[in-house]
Amino acid sequence: MTIKTLENKIEELNIITKSPLTPLEIVDNKLVFNKGCYHLYRAYGAFIVHQICNESGGARDVTKYGTKRETAHAVDELISSHN
Repeated sequence: MTIKTLENKIEELNIITKSPLTPLEIVDNKLVFNKGCYHLYRAYGAFIVHQICNESGGARDVTKYGTKRETAHAVDELISSHN
């Protein structure tokens, strides 16, 4: 399992849920978070999927911290639940 494969799965989740594909964009020369976007977050040697909750960058945990493989399985389950 590569990080790129995991990111591709998260991109598929964003497409299926009609969420923005990127967590950030520039609007009127200001950096703005895209509400609803799922994105990969890495900390402490583990991986987790967050979803942006507001334009200030607040995010909620969508999965638990885990290995790339564990996180990929969690994303697969999310994708399956939206099909």
